[in-house]
Amino acid sequence: MLDNRILAPRKILIARIVLDSTTSRAHSPGMGHASARSGVEIRVVVFLALSALSCAGERRDVVVQNAPGAWGAEPVQATVAWRIGNLNGPNEYAFGAIQHAALLRGQAIVVQEGSTLQLIMYNTAGKFIRYVGRNGAGPGEFQGLGAISALPDGRFAAFDGRSKRISLFAPSGDWISDVAVPFSTGSSWFAADSALRYHFNHPPKVGVDLGPSRDEWKSIDRNGAPLPPVVASAAFPPTEAFTIITSSGYDRPFPRELLSTVLRDGSLVSVDNNTYDLEIRPADAGSHAVTHAKRAAPSVRLTDGEHDEWEALARIVEERALHPRSSNHRQVLPPPRVVHLTIPKVKPAIRELEGDSEGRIWLRRYVDAAPGTEVGSDAHSTRPPRRWIEPIVWDVWTSHGSFLGTVQLPPGLKFHDAFGNKIVATFTGESGESYLSLLTIAIPHA
Repeated sequence: MLDNRILAPRKILIARIVLDSTTSRAHSPGMGHASARSGVEIRVVVFLALSALSCAGERRDVVVQNAPGAWGAEPVQATVAWRIGNLNGPNEYAFGAIQHAALLRGQAIVVQEGSTLQLIMYNTAGKFIRYVGRNGAGPGEFQGLGAISALPDGRFAAFDGRSKRISLFAPSGDWISDVAVPFSTGSSWFAADSALRYHFNHPPKVGVDLGPSRDEWKSIDRNGAPLPPVVASAAFPPTEAFTIITSSGYDRPFPRELLSTVLRDGSLVSVDNNTYDLEIRPADAGSHAVTHAKRAAPSVRLTDGEHDEWEALARIVEERALHPRSSNHRQVLPPPRVVHLTIPKVKPAIRELEGDSEGRIWLRRYVDAAPGTEVGSDAHSTRPPRRWIEPIVWDVWTSHGSFLGTVQLPPGLKFHDAFGNKIVATFTGESGESYLSLLTIAIPHA
């Protein structure tokens, strides 16, 4: 069923009109640390003039790394070790819609499933360990789970947006402490860092004529005291576009957008996705250099077939905006509006930005699409099935701006978190059900 919900996910500064009947799904950023480095790296210390993100006299460390990284020149293939999920099986393996999943030092997995106010833990063999928390207002209980975030030492934090509280748990799943959030976040996009600072992405305004793009992160310390907000910004305005929900996540018609996330050491990472130029801003930027990590990005043009496919989807969105309707007679429809959507001929450089629980930076690149069949598409969706499919390609960097290598995931998988040589991902079936997967990659230091 087509509907007209507007989504504003954590990283995206654009209005979204969803073309799927599938429930909206996304996950919070992960983080961590890795130090392997190889290849040719050019590192230059420079002083830049005052800009939207910097202070006068701020020291910047510029890294240009176009050579292969520590993991080699060829993409590392991620291999599925196992997949669990069963619509008609035991409750601990029957997922409706997995919202978030995190790796606990690569030794266990914690899952937030949308139909319950409990977290579920599994070992790295896919065996159920225990439930964590329950519905309630007591210590370690939840009234409205928003997101989870794993720390490098295996502890993990769960944000309850309804009760405005964060619960910290041990790697075993035992409750440690709660801290109150002193403000309304308006969002479930949440990250914890190793100093037990908690960060919330403030939803940006979307639409036209709003001026430069902004992505604001509000933070509190371990006692709940507010910290100064950190803002990523860019000179270009937010772009109106639309989103379709696929098995491997949100898919968009190649908008220019500002992406940002917070790493486990508290660094803010941001990028204008039209370029391959990461800004890594330490939690204490006054004492440490801000790193710009740059890499050459190939120009990727849409094929004629791919462009025509997105043009057809854009016309559906424009018609739905002008004539809103829903099969749910109780739904309050938005007012009609005229929308003009343009599909570019050339793709931006970066599609998604994430951090993992080890502290590495993951950049999903736009790449050439090929004719194929959409994997895991919702059988109940009325949008046309996708016929041009992009491989799932992620570049991985250290938190200090050293390029590690490229990882390719199997089709249809949505990345959630990584630690060491393990990746946790989800797959969506034809009825909208979720499956949990653990993947491994063969990397030199794993």
